[in-house]
Amino acid sequence: MLYKNFLFTCLVLITSSQVLSAQTDANIPIRGICIYIDYPDAPSTVSPQRLDSLMNDLSYQEPFVNRSFRKYWLQETRRNFDVQHDIFYFTAPEPASYYASVPWYEGIELWRDALEAVITNTPSYDWTSLSTWTAADPFNPEHPNHSINAIKSVIILSSDYEPAGLGATHQPDWTLSNGSVISKIQGSALQSPWENTLNLFVICHESGHALFGIPDTYDYDGSSSGTAKYSIMSAQGPDLEPVGAPFLYQNHWGYTIEPSLGTHTITLKADGDSVVIFKNIHDPNEFISIEARKNSTTGNSLFPVPLGLLIWHTDKKVHTGNSLEDRTQFAHYQNSIVQKDGLFELESGGSVNAGDIYVEGDLLSDNTTPSVHWWSGEASGIQVKEIQLIDSVTIQFKVVIPDVHTDHFEYIPKENWSIIAETQPLAGFEGTKAFDGDLTTYYHVPYGSNQPRPHELLIDLGTEYEINEFYYTANDNFSPPWEGRIKDFELSFSADSINWESPIGESEFFFTEYTQYALFPKTIARYIRFSAFNTYGDDDRTSIAEIDLRGKLVEISNVFEPEQTIANSIKISPNPTSESIVIGGLSNDIVLRVSNANGLLVSEIENPGESFTINLNHYPPGTYIVSALEKGGKLITSKKFVKN
Repeated sequence: MLYKNFLFTCLVLITSSQVLSAQTDANIPIRGICIYIDYPDAPSTVSPQRLDSLMNDLSYQEPFVNRSFRKYWLQETRRNFDVQHDIFYFTAPEPASYYASVPWYEGIELWRDALEAVITNTPSYDWTSLSTWTAADPFNPEHPNHSINAIKSVIILSSDYEPAGLGATHQPDWTLSNGSVISKIQGSALQSPWENTLNLFVICHESGHALFGIPDTYDYDGSSSGTAKYSIMSAQGPDLEPVGAPFLYQNHWGYTIEPSLGTHTITLKADGDSVVIFKNIHDPNEFISIEARKNSTTGNSLFPVPLGLLIWHTDKKVHTGNSLEDRTQFAHYQNSIVQKDGLFELESGGSVNAGDIYVEGDLLSDNTTPSVHWWSGEASGIQVKEIQLIDSVTIQFKVVIPDVHTDHFEYIPKENWSIIAETQPLAGFEGTKAFDGDLTTYYHVPYGSNQPRPHELLIDLGTEYEINEFYYTANDNFSPPWEGRIKDFELSFSADSINWESPIGESEFFFTEYTQYALFPKTIARYIRFSAFNTYGDDDRTSIAEIDLRGKLVEISNVFEPEQTIANSIKISPNPTSESIVIGGLSNDIVLRVSNANGLLVSEIENPGESFTINLNHYPPGTYIVSALEKGGKLITSKKFVKN
């Protein structure tokens, strides 16, 4: 039978119901469409029956294919997803050499033609039976990068390796002539020119992106090995490698063991359903994960020891193609292998070896090399010790989780925070949006504002706190106004808004929508100045979705009623103004200080009486702070006014 010049379909009769994943054994069906494209100069080499077996048959094997596409994802998702595809064939109108000569965005137009050919030539095909994305999908809400009602899995297979667009996942956002939406589409080949046999590496790798949001873990510029043969998202081996512990955890596949404080004995089955997770208490997006692997299990033939622990360090804040192999705070992989021998050969381009794996008698702690420090350099206090091989598939070990350090305070409540000064924002995006508790609102200095750097927020916390942790969440907007994510910043504190301590805190943030933190020595302050020196993309925008601080309230003793009366009675009028202001509600036993938005002292008045008038003729336009202090220097209150 000839298959070259017409479409062939293998229909898989399963439902496409959308249900949230359980931890294991949910067996949620996903039905997709797969089109095999051949060319006049590269005719089909794979029969429809063989391709259907490679894609959909749970028991199928052939040389160098130890499990089908369907079986791979059923096993790797811990039996959560059962992915099957309807198979079609399409012959391109031009030779493969033509499609190899065009840009990728023109090359994938052939794929659209193939989809339209299915509509035209197989009018009875039920497109509504294909699984589609919904708002309730577990991989959709965090990053809404799938169009609702778009077909979940669309795979193009090519009989030739060279045509443009192959080996990648694209997001064309097509609407076909029958109304079907194609949000993501992947292109693969079953064989490259340097391979003698067919394999499913590329198709499984690209489905990791398109279906489950798993990132690449190989090095894009070839300067390192990424996670090498430890994950299908890195490299190809003689069989299909597992996805790896971080992705089991992030996608809720299998069971997560997250030990509480103290010492625990943990038992893991090799290539089983459970992984162990240790989170950074400051940042849940940074964590250590542990899995047990055995090299005789399907997918693990290159695992370098018969049985051992594979330990990963993940930092989801890193948005990179793994070209950050320096192992420093701001230049490390998103997902890296903690290599027991401390040689870090993967980062220098080496291959997997037994020195990467933790086996019987090994130890991981803050005092070993490698250590279990967080990427900020902060000690975690975690220990993994007393590793034992119980039998041919089981490993037992102890973990030690330390007490949370005593100065990891609660978040400071924001109800009494107020803006003293701010770089002029876009209307409706004022500084108060940076601490309103709502990540969908934000402070935004817009494109084209020409406001000089640094862009700053000066915030009054309402009272004094002992502070040692700062948290920043960037704008994660998908429509204008765009992001303005801060890179280099400075953090300053003051007790009176006049005298500022030397800047403290980290000097750089990642380009990420995840919350980031900066730790610093404990300081007592009521006022905070957050200065953004630049943003990623180096434009003139700045956005802050939310600012948070951790600290504790400073107890104030011997507060006299007259001070409280003064604090409550001070009034400034008119405000704003262009000529002069009158400050009322004062007393003769205080000091008035006027400073600009940068904290520089402009004027100081002792014994002002019950009211005091300040002529503003020589004041430049801007925001100013009036502070009332006791004679000994203790702050009573601060108010702001604006000179037009």
